[in-house]
Amino acid sequence: MKTTIIENKERKTITVVLGGVRFYSAKYLLERYDDKRYFGNGILKIDKNEMGDILKRISASLNLVNPDVKVSPKLLFEGDEVDYPLFKPHLNQDGDWDGSYDISLGALSDKRERHLFFNDLARTSPVTNEDIVKGHEWGVEIELSSRIDEDSLDTKIFVILHRIVKGKKAETKYQTNDSAWSGFDLGDEEENILVDDVDLPF
Repeated sequence: MKTTIIENKERKTITVVLGGVRFYSAKYLLERYDDKRYFGNGILKIDKNEMGDILKRISASLNLVNPDVKVSPKLLFEGDEVDYPLFKPHLNQDGDWDGSYDISLGALSDKRERHLFFNDLARTSPVTNEDIVKGHEWGVEIELSSRIDEDSLDTKIFVILHRIVKGKKAETKYQTNDSAWSGFDLGDEEENILVDDVDLPF
């Protein structure tokens, strides 16, 4: 999976773009929950080594742009010390880890609706159909920063979701097949078929 990290030293933030992200559900990334926020999980189809590499790269870049705040990789991943982790193991319907990982995404928007999924980088062509979201891989752009909480003195990671841009069609076990509809009349007119009463099952 392609991952790009850009260090914004003047802002003391880093930009992270993760490619090949899948979405099995995107309901509340497409519509606001309680008219206040968007949230959901993307799926990273990567192994443990790749996940570890991403965690190390992100923490190293955060430490570079803001040396006063020490960020360890474990602050980015689900654990006892993290209330709202950016990454965590993805669990299947039985509650077992399936070998992939979740990335937690969210955006506050209590004043207006906004789009998060787009066909293009310029964000001129939004995607609002959940089936299209689930049927493609996506590039996710987030911006991260770190600071020390004044009350608890804990290190906090802040994440801004900027945009989610459509990539290639996802490889799935089941897919629609338009060629199967060859010969079907998809017009609006219904065909009237006469059936004798004796042929009815009731």
